[in-house]
Order: sequence, then C-alpha cells, then structure tokens
Amino acid sequence: MKNELIADLEKISQENGKSISTILSESAHFYIESSRSGIAPDQIMRSFRILTLLQEIDSVPVPGQLLDFLIRMSMESSDREVLGKWHERGFIIGDIVKKYAPTLADFSRMIEEYRPMIPVNLFSIDIKGSTVRIIVSGAGYSKEASRCSAEGLSGFLESYGYQTESTEATEGFVKISARNSS
Repeated sequence: MKNELIADLEKISQENGKSISTILSESAHFYIESSRSGIAPDQIMRSFRILTLLQEIDSVPVPGQLLDFLIRMSMESSDREVLGKWHERGFIIGDIVKKYAPTLADFSRMIEEYRPMIPVNLFSIDIKGSTVRIIVSGAGYSKEASRCSAEGLSGFLESYGYQTESTEATEGFVKISARNSS
C-alpha cells in the first residue's frame, strides 16, 4: 500500500474509533456486496454525490406529470413571476454546482460522467471559445415546463458568467445559446 493510503486509513480509523483492520474488512464487505448486487462501487459513489447535491439544492422528488400540471397552472396566473423564480433558482443552483464543477467545461464533463443518472433523454453542452450551446430533450411535458427549464438554465449559465443570447423551448425541448460575458 502507498504511504498516502495508509495515512488516510489511519486518519479514518482514528476518527471512527476503529482499527485499520476493521475499516479494511468493512470496505471489502461493501465492495463484495455491491459486486454481488451488480452495482459497481463507482456507481454507488456517483449516486452518493448526486444525492448530496440534491440535498444542497433542496430538491424534492415530484412526479413529472404533477410538476408539469403545477407549472402550467402557475404560468396561467403569472408567467413573468414564475419564469423569474426559475431564473433565480437556476442561478442559485449554478452557484452550488460550482463547488463540484468550477468551470462550465468541468460541468460538461460532470454531465457526461453522470449522464445515466440524469432524468432527461438528452443533455448536450457544446462549448466553443466564449460561446456555449445547451440542448435538453425531455425537459418537461408542456411548452410551459420547457420555458421554465430554459429560464432555469439561463440563470444557471449566468452563475458561470454567460449571458443568454437565444432560447428555443417547445414541448420537452430546450436549446440555449449563450456567450461568456467576462
């Protein structure tokens, strides 16, 4: 074992009041159980990271059709206010995500790594110089939900220093082009 790994094991064992042998045994047990279940340990770590991020952004699971209905009803009442809130939340989520992906290029790599866990059909980020194009397919059932997704993405991009230049939103589809404003 490498010295760095041994030092990490010693630190973890002290913090948890366990012997290194116990920590290694628990780790091996975890690895074996996940392998028997057909789940690779890296998938478990990805799931853990996703859950941590979802907790940080105060996300709650809501059935898609119910969310879509609520969005449509809200938009009938005040679409400007609703879209403003989606933009605001997108910016806040971007600030939180920047802890894990400091640049938009890092975020793009993170999306690729976590792609199987993202509940959309397509999430494409194309960065060329100071411009970015994001395409999302599966962004809601209605045009209103897609408009909210677009506005949230616009706020998200703003947190990374990009200003939205154009947006397309139709049922379940969003395309945003933005330029780095720095």
